[in-house]
Amino acid sequence: MKKLTPMQWLTYGFGISMAILMVLTLFLPGLAPDTTTTQEIPPTEPPPVPTLPSPLNDFSGISFEQDTLEDTGLFAVGVPTGWERTQATGPQAQGTVNLNNGEQLSVIQVQVEEGPPVASAQELGDLYFTQARLSGSWTNYSNPQELLREVRDDRLIIEFALENFEGQEFFARHASWTDGTWIYTARVVVPRNAIDLLDFLLEPVIASIEPQTQFQDTPVTWNAYYDEASNAILRHPNGWTVTDGGEAGVPTSYALPDGSLLRVEAQDTAIADEDAARAWVEDLRAGITAGSVEAIERNGGTGFSVAYTYTTPDGDEQSGYAVLLNSDDGRLHAATALIPAAGVDLNNAEEQPQYTDLLNALGSFSFITGLNLPEPELPEEIPAAEATPEAEATEDAAASEGEGDDAEATEEAPADDAEATEDPGDEADAEATEESDEE
Repeated sequence: MKKLTPMQWLTYGFGISMAILMVLTLFLPGLAPDTTTTQEIPPTEPPPVPTLPSPLNDFSGISFEQDTLEDTGLFAVGVPTGWERTQATGPQAQGTVNLNNGEQLSVIQVQVEEGPPVASAQELGDLYFTQARLSGSWTNYSNPQELLREVRDDRLIIEFALENFEGQEFFARHASWTDGTWIYTARVVVPRNAIDLLDFLLEPVIASIEPQTQFQDTPVTWNAYYDEASNAILRHPNGWTVTDGGEAGVPTSYALPDGSLLRVEAQDTAIADEDAARAWVEDLRAGITAGSVEAIERNGGTGFSVAYTYTTPDGDEQSGYAVLLNSDDGRLHAATALIPAAGVDLNNAEEQPQYTDLLNALGSFSFITGLNLPEPELPEEIPAAEATPEAEATEDAAASEGEGDDAEATEEAPADDAEATEDPGDEADAEATEESDEE
């Protein structure tokens, strides 16, 4: 055998060492003890349910002296001491007032709506306030449960157990009744430990409701012009667009979808008789001729309605109608409409069915009386009454005079512009969510 050199021995030794090392790297990890540790994660506990406030036991400090008027004038309701009105949100299918007491976590909701013709409270429960309909009316609560349903004193009474989404428990009582035209509902929600407060509140709330029944010939869904300074009100379709004013004590102008114009204003004067009514209308501007005049009486005022014609500087004939009311404040309140059509006499409305909405709106022009409403916030200076809406035509007409025989007077007209009860667990200033009665 050939003798190996030292270099060859070194090479063979290195190769054997590397082979042994590779084998060890494969098997040693499996022989080593498992040192991996696992950490247990404790289960997550639900957050604690907020504590309900201590129930109010002394009700002597609660009165209903202050009233609030529903936004479209359908009714007023007393506001108990400690409750504040919050704004209903969402589409309005009925008149709604929401009142909230954040300290007592209590909510009051009053509604007026149009429903199916029902003759009794029993029919209200059978035909209108069904369980299916009411199941979606507590959108700010989880697991509402109906506890009771019965008729008491011509009212449908329904009681509910409720929870808000924080786990607090509440109790609610729903009372509904009808006068044959409108359906009225009053709801009171209190913490589960404050049922005595609910018993105290519900009857005074119902007794404080003041329906404005003079508006029962107009749809519940109509909007309203309301002047807090004079308490003058006019209900109108939602498609009417405010083009000027709209604040308390300020003349307000509207553009109607058919191109008609309307202006509501007050002046420091009074109209004594038919002749004075004609003179007031004809003094609006040149080109007006007063027609039929009728004496009228409205809630809180008396006066006259005057139909008239207006001949524009171009010789076109338009129709006008003015409702003039003398009120208890010694002022004249006027609602004046201009119709871009000839021969329209709204004192003979049965011959003008296409103007039914306008006539019903003008027929609603009246005053809110007998209520203790908050004092309005008036502007520092109330602008002087401007001319009625058709006066806009006169500016261009006056400018055209003296410019030559070829000058044409142009009339200017404003362009047409294109339910749930609030969760009382919210903060005191939380907005009440409108009850949705949609089926």
